[in-house]
Amino acid sequence: MFCSISVNNNLFVIFSYKMTKDDGSIVCEASSSHCFVDGNGRPIKVAKVNPELDAAITSNIGIHID
Repeated sequence: MFCSISVNNNLFVIFSYKMTKDDGSIVCEASSSHCFVDGNGRPIKVAKVNPELDAAITSNIGIHID
């Protein structure tokens, strides 16, 4: 299975997933969206609150994680 960050728009991040067989054929593809929120559950712009996290996410867009 491979996972990658496909979008980071400062309010949410989208992770993309791909499962493959040993021969490389794709079994399934999926994605999940995650919104950044404060302690009250309100959306926040992560770059303003935690610029280091935003930079780490942005620098890893498109990199596959095994």
